[in-house]
Order: sequence, then C-alpha cells, then structure tokens
Amino acid sequence: MTKTTTFGYFAAGYTATSPQPGAVTVGGGQLLPIVVAVLIVVVVLAGLPLAVMRRRRSSQDDDA
Repeated sequence: MTKTTTFGYFAAGYTATSPQPGAVTVGGGQLLPIVVAVLIVVVVLAGLPLAVMRRRRSSQDDDA
C-alpha cells in the first residue's frame, strides 16, 4: 500500500510544472477551460439557425 503526504493537480487545465519565464498565462493558467467554454458557445450559436428553420418548417406543415 502506498501513502502520500501531498496532493497533486488532478483537474483538467492544470499543470504540475510552472510555466516558462515570459510565457503568457490567461486567468492564472486556466487556458483549457476557457477554450472549452468558447467552443461550447460557438456550437450552441451555430445550432440556433438550424433549430429556427426546423421550427418554421414544422409550423408550416401544421398549417397545411
């Protein structure tokens, strides 16, 4: 059985090493969560026109 006295970084986006001198860090080095959030917003916004088109089509079919 192994015992540990300290805990490491287990969350995504954290590195166990310190950044290089002069490296750009965003939000304390949390670049990955920011990129993922932006990608989610882009996917949602890209899906809105498709949802509107489907809704218009279904309402036109109901009227006919």
